[in-house]
Amino acid sequence: MRSVTWIRVATVGFVAACSLLLPTVASATSGDLFPPGTGYCASTYPGHPRPFPKAWWGPSVDINRNGGDRDRPLLAPGDGKVLVWTTVRMTYRGQRAAGWGNSIVWISADGHEQIFVGHLDSILTRWPQQRVRSGQVIGVAGNTGHVAGTGGADAGAHLHVNRMIDWRPAPVVLSGRVVVPSATPGDGCGSGPHHYVSAGPEARRGACTSSPAAPLTRPTPLMSDPDTRWRWIRPKDRCSGA
Repeated sequence: MRSVTWIRVATVGFVAACSLLLPTVASATSGDLFPPGTGYCASTYPGHPRPFPKAWWGPSVDINRNGGDRDRPLLAPGDGKVLVWTTVRMTYRGQRAAGWGNSIVWISADGHEQIFVGHLDSILTRWPQQRVRSGQVIGVAGNTGHVAGTGGADAGAHLHVNRMIDWRPAPVVLSGRVVVPSATPGDGCGSGPHHYVSAGPEARRGACTSSPAAPLTRPTPLMSDPDTRWRWIRPKDRCSGA
């Protein structure tokens, strides 16, 4: 009986050890940041900046959608919550061209996966750590923060994306696929190995629309703010989300 018990213990230990060695891709969400069928190209470059603190974040990926990013919806890739990381209005005092602009961190329902998205035109959640459903619109793409490109209707708009597993660097994974970016910054490829098409998450809830109401008076500490100050989040109304 003792030998059988030890065999069981050894088997359990072996399985646990193997699970620790599995690549981070195995933990990836099967959802996406974009509606079904959205085509986009991913790019990066050596020394591409990452959000503070840099040690947390994996490779930086810039995403440019077919036809431009400006005013395109950003979806929650799965059930979870959204941490408002920075806002132009509060963190950068209205300077749209400073830092990451409007940016968020989506955190999976089990807490193990985190995705940072920057340069949003607007954030459509109502409070930090708001729970969201897969496919819910949580923001609108734009060009706030420090972005390259100033001409044309899109004016350099794109999404900056980083991903982590348990707050450790991990490759960006969308629709269950590892996104391998081109080394050409702002690459607008329409086909080839760096071009992807979103499978899209299951849409369950809609977006919140902006409200003219004054900002909330309840301060919320965001530990990842560059200057560690507290922030206020503008409320939303006519919201079909949680």
